[in-house]
Amino acid sequence: MKIAQLTPEISVASQPSTSDIERIAAAGFRSLINNRPDGEAPDQPESAELAEVAQRLGLEYRQMTYRGPMGEVASRFPQAPPRLRAACE
Repeated sequence: MKIAQLTPEISVASQPSTSDIERIAAAGFRSLINNRPDGEAPDQPESAELAEVAQRLGLEYRQMTYRGPMGEVASRFPQAPPRLRAACE
């Protein structure tokens, strides 16, 4: 999974797997926003599964289906701890 840094505090990448979330947490990210709706792709994990793994690893998790410029996502999550990572296809 390639992560693209938009600002020092915000990065984006493709849909993470549950094992990717472990790497995300280890890299120091503290929040994860999933912008994809459940069932969008047959191989994508369900939001509840991602949330469970993220929360177990200490990440704040939000399911926020959104279509548009990824830079706008941060404004929809104002209380996010630093090091925000958003996921989309």
